[in-house]
Amino acid sequence: MHFNLITLKKRRDREDLIETFKIINGDYDDALQINFQQRHTTRTRGQFKKLQTEKCTILQRKHFLTTRVVNVRNSLPEHVVSAENKNIFKNRLDKHQKEKPNYVTYM
Repeated sequence: MHFNLITLKKRRDREDLIETFKIINGDYDDALQINFQQRHTTRTRGQFKKLQTEKCTILQRKHFLTTRVVNVRNSLPEHVVSAENKNIFKNRLDKHQKEKPNYVTYM
């Protein structure tokens, strides 16, 4: 039997992307101190809001949200990343994941 269930890895990626969207768009109060660095370059393929990848010197650091979500988010197309609100972002993300089931994942 095949149930067409979404894997745990893809569900975790989806939730990480939603949290990242909320952090970047200021949905949390100022007490939350998570900073994503914007990539400062004019050569970007796909979207203009790419994030800078952090260099990990400690093994545990690669599992932090700010490290693991960057490549996944940078692989998303412009129309998904530039959504006006969280619900539009989620709908566009789900549609993108259905159209491209082998999108970039971390680790």
